[in-house]
Amino acid sequence: MIAFDIDGVIADVMHVIRGCCDVWFGHAYRDDLETEYDLSGALGCKQSEVEAYVNWCLTCVDKIPIDPYARILTEALYKDTGKAIIFVTHRHPEPMINWTYMLIDSWIRVPYQIAFAGGSMWQDHNKALYIPAGYRFVEDRRETAIMLSEQGIHVYLIKTPYNTLEPAQKSAMIHPVKDLKAIYDLFY
Repeated sequence: MIAFDIDGVIADVMHVIRGCCDVWFGHAYRDDLETEYDLSGALGCKQSEVEAYVNWCLTCVDKIPIDPYARILTEALYKDTGKAIIFVTHRHPEPMINWTYMLIDSWIRVPYQIAFAGGSMWQDHNKALYIPAGYRFVEDRRETAIMLSEQGIHVYLIKTPYNTLEPAQKSAMIHPVKDLKAIYDLFY
């Protein structure tokens, strides 16, 4: 069975973060200044303002694109196993719980559960605590993938410009994949 991260895997939150920058800050998003841990340069704001902005973007549920294979893959997994789909997210449950359920409800048609690892977007809380034994996990953050692999969890790492594995970080437990379609193609 497979469990999923939400942001960067199922939902393209960065689409909204990039697209609404001019509304919130009054200027365009700067892709050339984007890094995995610090969006303040790309957003043209102080680091202290980033989390409030990102949390606002997460409430724009109707503007967040969903990977086209999210429904196809989760329905196939449910059909094969009869088990609810599990999502594990770093989103803090307060105030994000309602928006997160609204986002998932907007596309999924099978039973599911969401585990909120909490904390902030800058801290890697241990998602392994929420992933059932024997499950694989789909993630977009390199550091989270490495941490999970070190705890014995196989990870499908969605390839992005910011998460390329360095040679020393490669592991038999981390499987780089292009997208959810690539995972679907592995199994179906």
